[in-house]
Amino acid sequence: MGSSVLVDTSVWVAFLRRGPRPPWTGELVELMEGDRAVVVDPVIAELHYGAKGEAEFAVLQDLGASLRRAEIGFDDWVAAGHLGQGCRAKGRTLSLVDCLLAALCERDGLLLWSLDADFDALVEAGQLTRFSP
Repeated sequence: MGSSVLVDTSVWVAFLRRGPRPPWTGELVELMEGDRAVVVDPVIAELHYGAKGEAEFAVLQDLGASLRRAEIGFDDWVAAGHLGQGCRAKGRTLSLVDCLLAALCERDGLLLWSLDADFDALVEAGQLTRFSP
């Protein structure tokens, strides 16, 4: 069994979008079926924030309930803030949710699956390992 993967908002948005499926759809389904796809409540909240109507809310509710969730505690928020401050001191700005995802990956030894380039600097610095389907 491979490593678990924290899947961020950008991947879920592309996966759930109407139209042609992304080429990596099979890999995401495989992660979900193998209980290796991990989500956090702020990502579910971001997806709900962008939902258009009750049908999308229902799909997101089912998705959130079916996935493994990484629990978030006070120390995780502190770690996220510390990580963000360190990035800002180096001239890089990450959203607080992105900092939280990176901190949780470090805490739990998770790979991060994101389509955003925001994490590139952390990957290059060896602070984060990106999942590539």
